[in-house]
Amino acid sequence: MLPRTQQNMQTAINSGLTKEHSIHEQNNAFWNLPATVPEKMHHLDLGLFPYMIEFTRNLLKNQGGNALVEKMDTRLAAIPRHHGLKIFHNGLADLARFTALEYRNNMMRVMPFVLDGLLDNGGLDSKLTGLYLKWNDIYRKTRKLAFTERELDDFEVLITII
Repeated sequence: MLPRTQQNMQTAINSGLTKEHSIHEQNNAFWNLPATVPEKMHHLDLGLFPYMIEFTRNLLKNQGGNALVEKMDTRLAAIPRHHGLKIFHNGLADLARFTALEYRNNMMRVMPFVLDGLLDNGGLDSKLTGLYLKWNDIYRKTRKLAFTERELDDFEVLITII
């Protein structure tokens, strides 16, 4: 019996020995699609937003070293308790352990306020804060299941501004 390597199975297909090797033709519905986007939780909550957080941490390190990252973590830890809002006492040290719910219900809400005024560079500071505000606006607008042409046009304008 031959091992089921790609080369051995291709040889069996070309030789017409598919039944002897238990190879069955199977149509896959996804092969007809050029690309798909995962659902919102994996694409936005656990994909793009954590990337934004990591990018922001790296930007802060480049602008002011670890002092700015620590200042951001201190601001996160200083947020007063509120029902339904998780407090990050240790800052954002371990992003991999956050859940989509923590990103969505906590981080997205507080990051514009945590970052506002953090950088001395006014232009970069306002751009970074504005980025998070626009992200939240885009995120809120994508919650719908269907869109009008006008909404799609507005959405296109919003994402090109970023």
